[in-house]
Amino acid sequence: MTGRRAEEDEDAFSPPSIWDSEAQADELTDPLSLIDPDVSPVDPAALSAAQPAAAAWRAAEAGLARPLAAAVEAFARLDERLRAWPPAAARAGVARLALTQAAALAWAEGAAVEVERLTLWGAARIGRRDDEDQAMIRAAWAARRLAAARWSLASPAAVARFEDRLSGRPAPQDAPTGDGAPWGAFARLRGAAWTAAAEAWAAEVRALRGAHPFTQAAFAEPAWRRAGLSDATAAVEPGVAAMKIAARAGRGGAPFAPLARRRTPGGADPAARLRAFCDDLAAGCADALTTLERLQAWRARAEAGIAGLSGRTPRLLTDLLAARVAVSAQEAAHAGDVSVSAAQRNLVILTDRSLAREITGQGRFRMWTARF
Repeated sequence: MTGRRAEEDEDAFSPPSIWDSEAQADELTDPLSLIDPDVSPVDPAALSAAQPAAAAWRAAEAGLARPLAAAVEAFARLDERLRAWPPAAARAGVARLALTQAAALAWAEGAAVEVERLTLWGAARIGRRDDEDQAMIRAAWAARRLAAARWSLASPAAVARFEDRLSGRPAPQDAPTGDGAPWGAFARLRGAAWTAAAEAWAAEVRALRGAHPFTQAAFAEPAWRRAGLSDATAAVEPGVAAMKIAARAGRGGAPFAPLARRRTPGGADPAARLRAFCDDLAAGCADALTTLERLQAWRARAEAGIAGLSGRTPRLLTDLLAARVAVSAQEAAHAGDVSVSAAQRNLVILTDRSLAREITGQGRFRMWTARF
């Protein structure tokens, strides 16, 4: 085998994106068929007896006009920025924000998930240890869910769709977990018990239907854990649920409302929790806007950086790096109808000009990302 042919074969690995399963997950099954008709909805009153009533959360909202307005303004700026961008650029921006937020949620659970490692794992299932892969499974799920279309207000069917419960009937008590298992690696309850918990949580969130989406989200996050849908210390699922519900305050540009990477403890009091949530959301949106501005600045720098290069491949690669979180030479070659060796050679040129960064540290199956 010639050297060039061997080089192309080594880089002929074209991994799927972590987003590839999202559309399939939402189209496989009518979510209304996922609820067991033989299980009666539970009365959420018993679950909520020791918790603040919905009226207390509405009172908290009325007394926190200023922090709520600041959070609304911060999210509106992010939402409008994404709405103003071309669709491809907006999708790329959302993907970057989702990966960052998913990694932060994993860190909150004590898993040292780095954004770059999550990007690689989602694209090529590149992991270091089995125990790390479990954290990656959860984080990749979070990234997919955050980047997906806006989530409807709480219902058991929406929870079924949210958790990727695709079977069409309740999972057996001994259902397997792990990557590829339809019930996920983190589903705490099975069958009728899960349905009852989902009904209880949905009923609690619906009781605040008239409140602002940020108030609903701040309430829904601890309610998720109280209902038993996740462990008491879980951050990933309840955090994603809260961010998706909060995004209903926007106009469709941002599919989730990002929260600060380092969350502020809110306590059990509704006013304290809502204030902390609004502060976290305002800080998270500011960080997200900074990320988008860095992406825009990189685009301008890339235009100037390739101005003296001949051919169409450099521009193709900069467009691709702007649109995707990570790119392999094979993907670039396929997108631009050029040889793998040409794509790889130009990616090295972009790396030398500080426009791209190789993130695998490997000699084979390499991937590049934009260097901000």
